[in-house]
Amino acid sequence: MLDSPDWLSPAWRHQRQWQILAIQTDLGLDFLGAWAAWHSDASRPALLHVVCLVPSAPSDHSVRQAAAQHPSLQGFARELSLQCQGLLPGVHRLSFEGGAVLLTLCIGPVLALLKEQALRADVVLMDQAALPLLKAAARCCRRGTRLHASAAEPDLPALGAACGFMPATDLSPADLAANKPAAPKRWAAVFDPPWQLRQKHRPHTRTQADPGHCTVIGAGLAGAACAASLARRGWQVTVLDRHGPAAGASGLPVGLMAPHVSIDDSPLSRLSRAGIRATLHEAQRLLRQGQDWAPTGVLQRRLDDAGALPPDWPQEGRYWSCHHSEHALTNRTLGDKDLWHGCGAWIKPAKLIQAWLGQPGITVRAAAEVTELRFGSEHTHNADHEWQMLGPSGELLSSSALVVLANAHEAAALLQPFMDDSPAKLQAIRGQVSWARHAPGEQLPAWPVNGHGSLVPSFPDGPEQAWLLGASFERDDTRSDLRPQDHAANLEKLRQLLPETAVSLQLRFAQGQVQGWAGVRCAFRDHLPVVGPFSASHPGLWLCTAFGSRGLSYSALCAELLAAWLHDEPLPLEPRLAQALQASRLLQGR
Repeated sequence: MLDSPDWLSPAWRHQRQWQILAIQTDLGLDFLGAWAAWHSDASRPALLHVVCLVPSAPSDHSVRQAAAQHPSLQGFARELSLQCQGLLPGVHRLSFEGGAVLLTLCIGPVLALLKEQALRADVVLMDQAALPLLKAAARCCRRGTRLHASAAEPDLPALGAACGFMPATDLSPADLAANKPAAPKRWAAVFDPPWQLRQKHRPHTRTQADPGHCTVIGAGLAGAACAASLARRGWQVTVLDRHGPAAGASGLPVGLMAPHVSIDDSPLSRLSRAGIRATLHEAQRLLRQGQDWAPTGVLQRRLDDAGALPPDWPQEGRYWSCHHSEHALTNRTLGDKDLWHGCGAWIKPAKLIQAWLGQPGITVRAAAEVTELRFGSEHTHNADHEWQMLGPSGELLSSSALVVLANAHEAAALLQPFMDDSPAKLQAIRGQVSWARHAPGEQLPAWPVNGHGSLVPSFPDGPEQAWLLGASFERDDTRSDLRPQDHAANLEKLRQLLPETAVSLQLRFAQGQVQGWAGVRCAFRDHLPVVGPFSASHPGLWLCTAFGSRGLSYSALCAELLAAWLHDEPLPLEPRLAQALQASRLLQGR
C-alpha cells in the first residue's frame, strides 16, 4: 500500500507525533514505507507511532521477502527483521531511530485487539479482509483521520459513510484516481461524520501533555530511564538525587537479566519479556558489548517445581526460554527441569544510567536531597500550577508542573502527606552481593546461572575479569552496610545452585578475599512495578518505582509506559497489563 507514501507528508509535517493504525495489512510494506517516508522528510514529525494489528507473527524472512521488490526499503527491512524474534501472541514494542520511530505490533484475534485500542490515529490503513472491522476502527479515529483501504468492494463508499468516513476534497491525485470506479484497488477517505461525536471516556492517565520542564527525583535505573524517555519527547528534565547517578541499588557492579517463567504465563512473565526486549535494545544502542554488557544467555537451575514452562509453549517462545537439553548444554550436574534463557544478559547498570542521563535535554544535580513536595508555594510566581521540591533546610531545589518520583522506597516519605494518614506501602528490600576478581583454580561455568540466587561468572573489572554472586533478600531493611553473614548466605546458596563451583570458591570466602556490595531495592505487595500518575486530585505527580530485583528488566519499558500515558500515545504493553501497573493502586486497599 505504501509504494508511494507521499500522502503522509503534507499533514504530518512539523507535528510532535503522528500515529498510524494498520489493521491486518502487509506489515513489511506498510510499516517500512511509513518509516522510509519519515526518514526522508526533513519536516517529519518528531515521533512516529505505527500500531499494526495482525493475526499471526511475522518472521524475519517474511519481512525481508516483502521488501525484496523495493530496493529503497531493504535497509529498513534488515533492521526490522533483526527485531522480529520471540513474537508471541500479545503486544510487542519495537524501537528504531533512537526511539523516534516506534512500532507497536499486536498479534492475535484482530477484532479483540482492535477493541482494546485507545489511540487517536491520524491515519488508518486496512486491507480488504479487515473491512468488516471498519466500524470498530472508527472508535480509534478523530475528526480528520485519513483512511486508506485496499479494496475492490463497490459498496465500500456506502459502508464507509455509515461509519463516518467521507470522500475528501483535498486528496492527492493518486488518491482521487484510486477512488474512481475504474480503479477500485485503493479507497481513500477522511473521518468526518455528519453527527456530533460523543466525548470518549479516556483513562485519567492519558493527558496529552505539552513538553516543558519536569523534575525526576532519583538518578538510578528508573529515574534515568524516565529522564531519557521524556527528553526524547522534547522535555527539559532536571534529575535530582541526594547522592548522584547510580548511587543506590542501581550501583550494583553488574546485574543479571533473564525472563520470569510461569506455567500459566502470568502477567509477571509477560511483563518481564516485554521489559527485557526494551532493555536489550537500549543496551545494543548505547553500550559497548563485552565491556558494559553481554548477551550471554542465562541457565536457570530449577531445584523445585516452580518456574515451569507452559505446556503449550510455542516455537516463538523458545527464543526466550526452553529446556536446557534443546540447546545442547552439556553438564552432568544439570537436571531435566533446568531452563535456558537465550535472551539473558549481564549489564553494568551504572553504564546504562550514564548513557541515559547523557542525552540532550537532561540536567543532573547530585547532592540534592528532596525532603518535601509542595504544590504551590511562595517560592514561585505561578504557584498554583507547579510542584516545588524542597531540601532539608526548606530550600527550593526545583519547581515544575510535572514531577516523577523514581527514588525507590524513599518515595513513600514524600507521598505520605498526600496519603490521608495511610502509609504508602513501598517495601524496602536490602540485598548484598559477593564478588571478586578471577583467581587460579576456580571452577566457573561458561554462562551466568540463576535459580536459588545467581552467579555472573565473568565480567570485566578494569583489565581483569571478575565474578559476582548473590544476592541476599532482607525485607524492611534500609541499611547498606556489609555483613559477613550475608557473604556466608550467598556461598550457601551457591552450594545448592552449583556445588562444584562453591567448593572451588569457599577458600576465598574463608580467607576474606571476597568483596561485597549492598543496596536497597523497592517492591510493592503484588510484585509489579508502580507507574503513572499518583491520583487525579494531585495533577502532575507521577511515579516510576517498585521494580524489586528486576530494575534492569523494567526500567526502559516502564519509562516508555509513563511517557505514553503522559502524551496519549499507543501503549507499549497489553492494556490490561498496563492497567495493572498504575500507580493509583497505592491508594487502594489501604
